[in-house]
Amino acid sequence: MKIKGTQILIAYGPLLVASFYATWLAGRVSLGYWPRASLDDPKGIVGFWMWTYDATALLLLAGLPVVGALAAMSLFRPLRDGSPEWKRRLVEASVGTVLILFAVGFLRWDPHHVVEWYFD
Repeated sequence: MKIKGTQILIAYGPLLVASFYATWLAGRVSLGYWPRASLDDPKGIVGFWMWTYDATALLLLAGLPVVGALAAMSLFRPLRDGSPEWKRRLVEASVGTVLILFAVGFLRWDPHHVVEWYFD
């Protein structure tokens, strides 16, 4: 099975939100209480599940430029190629872009202060 760029684009937004919350949950498991901003630095927490911190960093630092390029290619390539599947590809790319925008909006809202804790 070949993974398409639009599949990565669709998965990125929810995966990014899930990675922040997985890191927060891993901090909870390691510390025995919910991590607090300015007190419990995620880099200083040790435990088996804290690999989620590195996964989140990788999704942010390497994933964001890759997904940005995929979004541009997925939106404009079907139109340029004139392939018969261009409508489906355009819908997939649009759904992925909307999911990323929702993920960014949710992370900016930060209802549980997870992102604040992560970057503190």
